[in-house]
Amino acid sequence: MPAPSLRADDWLSRAELSLFEGQPRGDRRHAERVAERLLARGHSDRLLLRAALLHDVGKAGRGIGLADRVLWVVAGRAAPRLRAALARRGGAFGALADHAAVGASRLRAAGVDPRVVALVAAHPLPGDEHRARLLAEADDSV
Repeated sequence: MPAPSLRADDWLSRAELSLFEGQPRGDRRHAERVAERLLARGHSDRLLLRAALLHDVGKAGRGIGLADRVLWVVAGRAAPRLRAALARRGGAFGALADHAAVGASRLRAAGVDPRVVALVAAHPLPGDEHRARLLAEADDSV
C-alpha cells in the first residue's frame, strides 16, 4: 500500500515552512517521504511529523552534493572511521556531520517549538525519546 501523501504547508507554521522551502528539492522530498512513512505506520503526532519535515534543514546552503551524500551514507555503513575522518576535514562532510546541530540552531532562531528543535538535534527532551526513535527509524528507511 502506498504511503499517504501530505502537504508541508498543512503541518508547518509560516516560519517552519520558510525553512522547509529553503532546502533543495531533493531534501524537501526526502523529508516528505519520512513524514509519509510515519503516517503510513499510523503515526499522526503533529510534533513528530513537523520534526520529520524539518529534520534536514541544517543541510541547506552548505555545499553538499549528491556524491558527498552517497559517500557519507556508504562510509557510515561500511567504514565508520573513514566517515569520522571525512567529517573532521570539514567541507561538505563536516556539514553532513553537524547538520542536526545547525538545523536545530536555525529552528531555534525561528522560534520553533523546543521539542521539535530537540528532535531535530537528535537530543530529545524527556518524554520524547519514543518520538526520536520513530523519526530515526523512518529517516533510515527512506
